[in-house]
Amino acid sequence: MKINLMLGGDKPKNFPRSEVWAAVDGGLNYLLEENIEPIIVYGDFDTYTLKNNKINLLVDKKESQELTDSEYAIDKLIEQYPNLKEIVIYAATGGRIDHLLANIMLLSKYRDKSIKISICDDYNYIFVINSGRNILKKYREYKYISFLPIFSNTKLTIRGAKYNCSELVLTNYRANATSNEFLEEDIEVNNNNACLVVYSKDKGV
Repeated sequence: MKINLMLGGDKPKNFPRSEVWAAVDGGLNYLLEENIEPIIVYGDFDTYTLKNNKINLLVDKKESQELTDSEYAIDKLIEQYPNLKEIVIYAATGGRIDHLLANIMLLSKYRDKSIKISICDDYNYIFVINSGRNILKKYREYKYISFLPIFSNTKLTIRGAKYNCSELVLTNYRANATSNEFLEEDIEVNNNNACLVVYSKDKGV
């Protein structure tokens, strides 16, 4: 089972409207504007008033501020939907930088789960790969691929990209593995630690 999760950042122009959706707080506004009824909505509802809603929503209200709304929603989705295999998060970028960074950090938190979790917007697709051999699929809509370390002493060997390398150490004080490019095939990556992967494309493409 795959569930898409709509947050309250910049509303994406392109997203799979016919798939299964959940929402976090203000992300519910985006879905209702598109006539999409989520299976559940999470949050403290500081940006959406549920009493004004005319549909019968399943609501899980967060009572504590210990977790962000996004983290609370992911935890609850994993708990409440045991057949869940994938969560794709939308509207996690744009707006407040602290929210953006917090959402990206969550990808690392769940890296050891059996569930694939990613962030998607109109220009980027972000996820974590664990250590070992990873085959990164080429998607025609993304030209670039970048790698960012989660842990120190992370080394990458890349084959099949425009710029290949062997045992490249990812630095945590400057980006030294960004803006690589796909060619015609998938890319093979061998890494000794989990790291962040960003597929991207230029604006206007």
